[in-house]
Amino acid sequence: MRTFATLLLSLTLLAPGVASADGLTRNLSGLSDAELDSRIAFIEDRLNGGEKHAKYWQHGWTGVYGAGMVIGTLQASLTDSGKNRANYITTAVKATIGTTRLLLRPHPGRNGADELDASLRATSA
Repeated sequence: MRTFATLLLSLTLLAPGVASADGLTRNLSGLSDAELDSRIAFIEDRLNGGEKHAKYWQHGWTGVYGAGMVIGTLQASLTDSGKNRANYITTAVKATIGTTRLLLRPHPGRNGADELDASLRATSA
């Protein structure tokens, strides 16, 4: 019941954001090249400005999950208690999932505007 309540609350809080996200998409064809260049420059500046922090976030959480994976595995292999072993295995599995997720889908801002630059070059070619 608690999980259902948490899910319901999450959906309730996210619903306005999802509904308003549609209003953000609009036709940009009426903008001049200078206006588009200005907007792209703004986005690139923000992405490049946050690159260092995104790398800290990526490496920090990958390290935390990796350490949890190792520690949970060691604790599970060293304990004599079946109840504790189950908890440690659960911790190691959750940390493995977290580590895998961060390695497969890293933080998008970790490379600054490099990916944006690459996609813009691909569309202009």
